[in-house]
Amino acid sequence: MSVNRARARHPIAPVLLSCFLLCPLITPLAKALPLDIPAHHLEQQRWAVADGMPQTTGQTVIQSRSGAMWIGTQNGLSRFDGVEFENFMTEDHPGLRHGYINALLEDDSGRLWIGTERGLSIFVDGEFHNLDAEQRTGPVRDIVEANDQGVWLAADNGLYRATPDRLVQHPDIDSSLFSLLRDDDARLYIGGRGHLWRLADGELEHFPSEHSELELRDMAIRGDKLLLGSSDGLWALPLAEPERWPGELLLAREVERLLVDQAGSLWAASVSGLYRYAPDAEQPQPIVTTSISEAEWLRDLTQDHEGNLWIGTQARGLVRLTAGPFQRFGERDGLIDDIIWAMFEDPEGHVWAGTNEYGAYRMREDRFEQFASPEELPHAMTMGFLLDSQDRFWIATRGGVAWYDWPGLEPLPVPEELPTGGIFGITEDRDGRIWLATREGLYWWREGELQRIDESRGLSQQRTRDVLEDSQGRIWVATDTGVFRGDAEGVEPVAPESSLHEFSASALFELDGTVWAMLQGALARFPDDDYRLYPDGRGLRATVSSFMALDGDGHVWTTTHEGIQRIPLRQFDEVDRGERELFEATLFGRLGDPVPAQCNGGHGQAGLFQSVSNRFWCPSLEGALSLDLSRASTTPPAPLPRLRSLRSGGQIYPLDFKQQASVKLPPEARDLEVDFSGLQFRHPRGVNYRYRLQGFDQDWQEVGERRTAFYTNLPPGEYRFELHARNERGVESTQAAELELYLSPRIHETQWFQLLVGLTLLLLAYLAWSYSVRRLRQRRMVLERMVRKRTRQLNELNTQLQEASVTDPLTGLRNRRYLNQQLPHDIAQVERAYTRSSDFANRDITFLMVDLDHFKRINDQHGHRAGDRILEGFAEILASQVRESDYVIRWGGEEFLVVARHSEREQAAACADRIIRAVRKHRFELDEGELQCSCSIGVACYPALPEAPDALAWEEVLEIADAANYIAKEEGRDRWVQIIPRDAAREVDFMQRFRQTAPTAMAASGDLDIRRERSPQDE
Repeated sequence: MSVNRARARHPIAPVLLSCFLLCPLITPLAKALPLDIPAHHLEQQRWAVADGMPQTTGQTVIQSRSGAMWIGTQNGLSRFDGVEFENFMTEDHPGLRHGYINALLEDDSGRLWIGTERGLSIFVDGEFHNLDAEQRTGPVRDIVEANDQGVWLAADNGLYRATPDRLVQHPDIDSSLFSLLRDDDARLYIGGRGHLWRLADGELEHFPSEHSELELRDMAIRGDKLLLGSSDGLWALPLAEPERWPGELLLAREVERLLVDQAGSLWAASVSGLYRYAPDAEQPQPIVTTSISEAEWLRDLTQDHEGNLWIGTQARGLVRLTAGPFQRFGERDGLIDDIIWAMFEDPEGHVWAGTNEYGAYRMREDRFEQFASPEELPHAMTMGFLLDSQDRFWIATRGGVAWYDWPGLEPLPVPEELPTGGIFGITEDRDGRIWLATREGLYWWREGELQRIDESRGLSQQRTRDVLEDSQGRIWVATDTGVFRGDAEGVEPVAPESSLHEFSASALFELDGTVWAMLQGALARFPDDDYRLYPDGRGLRATVSSFMALDGDGHVWTTTHEGIQRIPLRQFDEVDRGERELFEATLFGRLGDPVPAQCNGGHGQAGLFQSVSNRFWCPSLEGALSLDLSRASTTPPAPLPRLRSLRSGGQIYPLDFKQQASVKLPPEARDLEVDFSGLQFRHPRGVNYRYRLQGFDQDWQEVGERRTAFYTNLPPGEYRFELHARNERGVESTQAAELELYLSPRIHETQWFQLLVGLTLLLLAYLAWSYSVRRLRQRRMVLERMVRKRTRQLNELNTQLQEASVTDPLTGLRNRRYLNQQLPHDIAQVERAYTRSSDFANRDITFLMVDLDHFKRINDQHGHRAGDRILEGFAEILASQVRESDYVIRWGGEEFLVVARHSEREQAAACADRIIRAVRKHRFELDEGELQCSCSIGVACYPALPEAPDALAWEEVLEIADAANYIAKEEGRDRWVQIIPRDAAREVDFMQRFRQTAPTAMAASGDLDIRRERSPQDE
């Protein structure tokens, strides 16, 4: 029987094993930490207050069913997902009895039982509850699960049985207790100070001890042994004989906690370090790592489902140990120098390391020993090794080579002719030649003969980095200007016309019959006298590669500046054939990984592959790095996607790392933030996520390492948030975490409200329609009245505008616009009168072109204002001297036109004479006195010839009147002149001759008559 003292708060305890195997939320239990890996080679990580812990003491640690870690400290409780601590403090959670946490247990129902310095609390559904308000128990130091949904408590005041609503003390135990243990038969072991009890089927057995002050801090079962961790050491006794306790002393250290892992190893956390007691070991062995010193005070131990060992310390926080694929060999393994340049395996399977300052090292029984010190070598920097066919062991350095016999490894004299410069590559061909790639050139040596392959033998580059003989006996050389190929007689560049010579080559290898070259920024291979170039990119890391090997599974392993990558060999052929675009490379030891693998290089022995142990070695600036390919090739489990919390509307809804949850949000919640985790403690910061909100997102959202989803302005309805987590190797969770969300609608968004609003709107629409009909009728009547009134007003305004448009603003007389509108009607009337009757009276129109004499002089002498007053007075005179049927036109400036309608041509002179006389009599009043004026009038009648009314147009008659006015002015002004055309007006060219000939001349020739009124001044 092998039982971990369940302190059943440890979920790996067999008493809970069936629960976890049946629980779909937890991955299968991982293997125990391997015994063949030295403790200091384990991957280690430490967290403390600076990383988010509430206090520096890891008092108690368990893993919950969800996969998160609970850590009880001396000042609060914390939940940890590998990246972030979620802290619970008493000031924020009154239900948490005290911040000093002694014990934790999560039962089958997911309730977290918390033993504090002041009693018992329970955490369920995101809330803390105090189950010991009266503080009857005192400090609760341990908790194990009972058979009936309750728990047992080891408290300062005795043994208690607790359920979510009851707390009952066992009547027979009231002394101070420290630990509890349930075995496979459900028997309960109870540890106190100097006392041990066993409770089975309701019967209590008491086993006192003479060690009255010995405190049983913890208990465990391994095989048929009962193991007791106490204040006085680690003890073991037969499980069937508890009365013999404390039994045999195994470890004289004050023990705080015991753990039996899946491999049966017993781990003991003491006040002075960590100890492991392997099943076949004679005694516990101290475990010392960079995180755990040999004198460290440790508080608790637990192992999670990935196999990680968690250690709570007294003063330095929380530590995680795990077995990764990498082991880094350094000073604790005998390698004094951190900087390593070369790796080599001899026929006996020993690993050799060439260092930077301390010479050559050889590994024996997992520990390096210095083989050759710097004083024993030509130079301290060791760059390579070779065991030749003559059983000579060569050590190549930056200052030449050293010889040793094999297998005795006694120093041998080195031939003087061998190069003494820096040697980067060394190999032996099938003819026994030793090839040396140096910074001064390429050499081969055979039993006293040294030859240099220089420019005369085809090698144009002096600096060489590596040399290789392939399976066909050809010699390959890596240089700063590409790759050369040849034999002992000479070499030539490979693909000289290509871009290959632009790359610096650092190392050469033959894999599966094909030569490969490591170039600066690319890989190259040379199948069948051809070459293929694979530059950095498309999933391939080739920027700084110095070593490569082919494992038994068909994978190519190479060092890079980002880590060690693995690529299926077949993918290179697929890329060559165009069947593949990207390489599916897997990278190990990236920056940010628990063990980064940045390897040194620049020459051919910058790495080592051990096919027997399936290990890949590379030199680094921090010792020799070993990668277990079997362990690295094991697919790690996918992270567990978990929901942490939901924030919306200023509220936080704890989701407690559930895989499935549902939340109904209030109507005001429209913006969401979902916090989540991918639980994987081996490399938690390498977890990537994708999620979608069904009902909103069309596609999955790839968010990398971001651990929060944001949504804004979501409409009400039902949604499902789905989350997947993927580890750094691309392994994704098969089952998504799901959060069912219901966003409650606001009142105005509910269907019944919308229906009510719709009906109300219809009713309102009907009432509005009825009202609008009545209003429209009333409005129409009002509008009709308004339209009629407005029409009258508009007609009046139009009339006024029409009147203004045909009226001269200064004189108030009609203007030319009026003449153009009115005169055609008057002419038409005249034409009708002449057409109807030859004796129709008053059928003529008389045009009097009136011009105010010397008006410019008046403006010049008296000003334009006086001129305007005279024009106004003159217009009044004209208006007073004509009939109502006549109209006066202001023709322009001081010119006026009198149109006398319905007149007789015989009366034209009388009308002109009447105007002349009225002007003569009038005295125009100005500011400086009175002024007398005169006018000149030109008279013409339409039609020009009564017997031929259409002989001249009215415009031509106006022209004749204007000519008559001109004659009046020319003859002295203050008079009227009338021109009367004769029969010559019938002629077509009459007006043309009239315009070209003076009217007086035409009068002399008998074409027209001129009548005059003589001015008084002429008399």
